[in-house]
Amino acid sequence: MKFEPQCKTKADLYRQWARVLEMIECTEFKQESFWKFLGNRKLVSPDFSGSPSSYEFAIAIVEGRPVFRGDELYCNDTKVIADGVAAAFGCEMRVKFPEGMILSVNTARFSWNPPKPKTISLIDMPIPNHVDFWQTIDPIELGKSLTMKIDFATPEAAEQFKCKFSKCLMESKK
Repeated sequence: MKFEPQCKTKADLYRQWARVLEMIECTEFKQESFWKFLGNRKLVSPDFSGSPSSYEFAIAIVEGRPVFRGDELYCNDTKVIADGVAAAFGCEMRVKFPEGMILSVNTARFSWNPPKPKTISLIDMPIPNHVDFWQTIDPIELGKSLTMKIDFATPEAAEQFKCKFSKCLMESKK
């Protein structure tokens, strides 16, 4: 994914660097991890001698690691792309969802790791006659939801499926 440069002027460089320093203030993080020059991390503080467009600065901290624009993270069960700074101190970040939606989200909702799949056993459940699926994105919960319409031969089979499936879902949340 290609982004516009974060910095176009020397003043932009100093503003971005000040934002990074403020974000990591009172933490154990080393400032050298929070900037890149020409796409590469350096092990020293920036000297700003290069072109402003050659510098890139972290936009947030997630699970103890700096996040740069274009990094892939997970928000609930959805893979997202870090897009930009949304709030001071790295506590909110703009992200782009696969469907193109861009939202500002608290960084506490992100992880570098994909969610672990959960398995639900459907053994001894009534077999449906027909199933329709469709998927939606919930902008409030920041996750995908799968909606199913399930048709059974009898109302009793539908009720039995609902009870057993609900019980399986409750057990999987433990």
